[in-house]
Amino acid sequence: MENLHSIFYYPYASFTNPQVPLLKAAALYFDKIYILDPKKANIPGNRIGELAEGIELLEKEKILERVPPEEILHKYEAPITDAIRKDLQDPNFIEVCRSSGR
Repeated sequence: MENLHSIFYYPYASFTNPQVPLLKAAALYFDKIYILDPKKANIPGNRIGELAEGIELLEKEKILERVPPEEILHKYEAPITDAIRKDLQDPNFIEVCRSSGR
């Protein structure tokens, strides 16, 4: 079966109890869900453990697939670099960073 509907659940995604309804809805709607592998990405605050059983079931059924971060960086290195450079030249972005303490 060809995957007609897929989604990439963005890298800062978190799999904690509040995300259960979203994950269930996504699993019903999409043929394939891709996530940035939280173990390899070492994303702060990502606690996949709370939903590990559900994640494992989706992986077993080949609905969910973890994508290594290095694959994304390799494939999209130029657009990511361009976007970062544009952000660093944007006075509004710099002000938001200053006001947030980052």
